[in-house]
Amino acid sequence: TKLHSFCNRCKKRCDWRRCVFALISFLLIIRFIACQLVTLSTANSIMVLVTGASGFLGGELVKQLVAKGESVRIIVRAASQISHLNSIKDKIEIVEADILDVPSLEIAFNGIEKIYHSAAVIGYDSSFYDAMYKCNIEGTANVVNVALSKSVKKILHISSIAAIGGKPH
Repeated sequence: TKLHSFCNRCKKRCDWRRCVFALISFLLIIRFIACQLVTLSTANSIMVLVTGASGFLGGELVKQLVAKGESVRIIVRAASQISHLNSIKDKIEIVEADILDVPSLEIAFNGIEKIYHSAAVIGYDSSFYDAMYKCNIEGTANVVNVALSKSVKKILHISSIAAIGGKPH
């Protein structure tokens, strides 16, 4: 067994095959999503928003969307680290917002027609439960409610089994 190589949140020993399988699964999901993009008119006439771009899944999705010629806006928190997007920063719009802060979402969602929601907190033990509940349930509800109020045409929620976590015993 080895320490998780792509997820430093776990900090537990696990079977390296699970890590490789999870990584391949994430990449296949991202590729599938990128292949399923349906533009509503011309590629650059609509704005797409991605939540969770500071994470592995959201960051890779942003790269795929930019490669396909989409106009992309990402929302990041003040403390978000997005150096993995340095090569495309000039091709994306970056807005400071938080999925737990409805007024910031209302501003960020102006002019958006499609949303890819991948923001989540993942954790492998009960100490993450409160943060996971707040972000993964309340934050997702905020995204959906604000999107409805802004007449966003499409929302795609992207997640993994790691975001489910478990209720403390």
